[in-house]
Amino acid sequence: MSDLMDVSCKSRDNQHASSDTTKVASIAERTEALSVPDVNAMHDYISQFFKDGKIVFQEPKLRPENHVEINAKIVRFRQLRLSLEQRAITEGDNLSQISAEYYDLVAALVQDSDESLSVLTMRLNDLLSPFNRYEEAADCYSEWIERTIKQVAHRERYGLQASILNDLEGAPATVPLNLSVFRWESKNISIFPQDLQTAIEMRRYARRRMTETVMNVFHSLPAEQQISLLNTKHRKPHFTVTKERVDELVVDEARKAAEEAEKEEKRKKKVKLYGSTVHTCDTDAFTSLVIVL
Repeated sequence: MSDLMDVSCKSRDNQHASSDTTKVASIAERTEALSVPDVNAMHDYISQFFKDGKIVFQEPKLRPENHVEINAKIVRFRQLRLSLEQRAITEGDNLSQISAEYYDLVAALVQDSDESLSVLTMRLNDLLSPFNRYEEAADCYSEWIERTIKQVAHRERYGLQASILNDLEGAPATVPLNLSVFRWESKNISIFPQDLQTAIEMRRYARRRMTETVMNVFHSLPAEQQISLLNTKHRKPHFTVTKERVDELVVDEARKAAEEAEKEEKRKKKVKLYGSTVHTCDTDAFTSLVIVL
């Protein structure tokens, strides 16, 4: 009986020892896993902010033209433009009668756009055109819109800032455009309706926070990875171009060339028709404007 008890005790002791060994091994494995950098986890973390050589930043369009007060002023501008175009046809008037009253409209419409100046100007010219506009005068309005944009707004750069290049050996001379986020911003948003002002301020705050975050993430990377990111070209999605698509592109280019030639001819005629066009706006007067409907 005593022998049986001894065997039983030894068996329990062996079981406890085996369990303790298993626990120690499990703890050692977890400790080893924590001490080795998880490359995949780091890659996943970085890809939240940088992907395909570009900053990841999702922001819905502001669409100020959908605001009821801005939309009403667009309609008024189209009516004014229609009357000016009709007088230009019948009486040879120029466009100098466009007053500072509409500078705030342009300032609102450019807000938060990520377009280049030329693309933005073209879009606003289309947006502010009356139905069946007078094409001979379209260039004159483009010139007025572009000048006004430059005076009432500026293009703000978010994302990685130039300071990251300081003391970084092997870095490019400038921060690549694909690691930046550009937005047109009005110089004076106090002239806008209050709800539009609030929306703009919230979006600007979000962009500033994004800039701080990507700067911190960039500084946390090893120097080699920083250089690699700065030298990575933005990769656009790959797609196959068919022969039919090539033919379409050739025809499209030919059409554009013909349109440019026709546009240049109209431009020459316009100089004779209008003489000098619009006056530049007074920036000081702009800052005191309000939307009055």
